[in-house]
Amino acid sequence: MAIQQFSPGSIQTLLSTQLNNLANNTLSSVGAQFDNGDPSHLFPSGFLELLVTFGTNPSAGGHCIAYLLPLLDGTNQATLNEINLSPMILGVFPLAQNTSAQRIVVPCSLVIPPCPFVLALSNRAGQSFPASGSTVRWLPNTMQVG
Repeated sequence: MAIQQFSPGSIQTLLSTQLNNLANNTLSSVGAQFDNGDPSHLFPSGFLELLVTFGTNPSAGGHCIAYLLPLLDGTNQATLNEINLSPMILGVFPLAQNTSAQRIVVPCSLVIPPCPFVLALSNRAGQSFPASGSTVRWLPNTMQVG
């Protein structure tokens, strides 16, 4: 019987300066592109990590939503509109109500398409993001039969 094993890729920072001063109830601009259509990648899943330190406590129930925007033709992304993006929710980060550094890791909730993609983040924290230092990183993974 074949054994399946977790095979991680390299951690990639997909959002950084796009999060600087991101106001509450707004959507970030898109971040760095990851080419999941590259035959050396083709990762169907992964984990997302949000690192943020708010200057004021997030609201009760505060959260952030990561959206996956596939670049089906390798260049053009979907329109940045949360109504259009709702089927593309890649992960939701629940936030603690404190000003300590928060490192939140969530599994990707979609199968990652075999094409280039970018991320955008919706801030629903009840507070603006800090001026610098926040990131969203992705650890891609796949299963290998060994």
